[in-house]
Amino acid sequence: MFKKIYFVLSPSYHGATLLSKLINAHPELTALGDTYPSNTFDQVCGCGERVSVCPFWQAVKAEVKAERYTDTRAVLPLYPGDRGRLFGRIAYSDFTSFWATPSLLRVIKSRDLPTYRSDYQKFLTAVHRHTPVPGRIFVDGVKFNSRVASLIAAGFPIDGVIHLYRDPVDFVASGMRNSNRNGGGAALEHALRYRLYHARARQIGHSLRTIDVSYEALSDDINHQLARVFVFLGVKPMTVEELREYFGHEWHFMGNASLFKFNGDIRRSRHDIGDFYERLIRIVAGHSREYG
Repeated sequence: MFKKIYFVLSPSYHGATLLSKLINAHPELTALGDTYPSNTFDQVCGCGERVSVCPFWQAVKAEVKAERYTDTRAVLPLYPGDRGRLFGRIAYSDFTSFWATPSLLRVIKSRDLPTYRSDYQKFLTAVHRHTPVPGRIFVDGVKFNSRVASLIAAGFPIDGVIHLYRDPVDFVASGMRNSNRNGGGAALEHALRYRLYHARARQIGHSLRTIDVSYEALSDDINHQLARVFVFLGVKPMTVEELREYFGHEWHFMGNASLFKFNGDIRRSRHDIGDFYERLIRIVAGHSREYG
């Protein structure tokens, strides 16, 4: 069984799956990108197979009895009570769930927490059992803030959090491009999402060991940032060159398919969306970090 458990917290378009790829390449670590396959569509696993025929995910789903949760978004609930209801999704959203502190969750979700913790433990046991050469440490990439808060509330031992952040202008530009929405309204929405997500992540991180990692810094000086992460995780630092020989190993991850053939090179994306929008985004998103 895994000796330690860490979590990655970051919204979409921050490079979390890429970071998981680098982490998973370390012989002492196991990471699965976004971790849970979707119940909405049949994703392609990192091994190249559809989840429906991937031996790894089928074995994991069978051991955790995932058929109990066909009405959730993923094979296991993202938080206690996640059963597909719109109100619950809004209440527990990464952007509106500041109320869902571990203390309050112990009160309002007291009946659900033991099952939630048990299911997660079964998931970890199954992942360890069916990973050919598992590391001694698991890094969970499912980035749902309320999920981590719920595990804390359930008394699950968490050894730390990697808080991954990015320049808000590039995040907003990526969000607008992927949602096919432009203009001031879309820019404001994504900038506000950025601010709320990271504020919530910092709220959760106050009760745990936390390391902040900038996507820009990772892109510009990958070996230094990886060394910081590996030291935080309690393993021997390795450079990208040392990790590269492990990139071709079978990896059952959920996430960005462009990483199927990742070779260790990170191309930092930059977006020019105009001075007005850039100033607006930085005001709304906040200036609590340096972005590289």
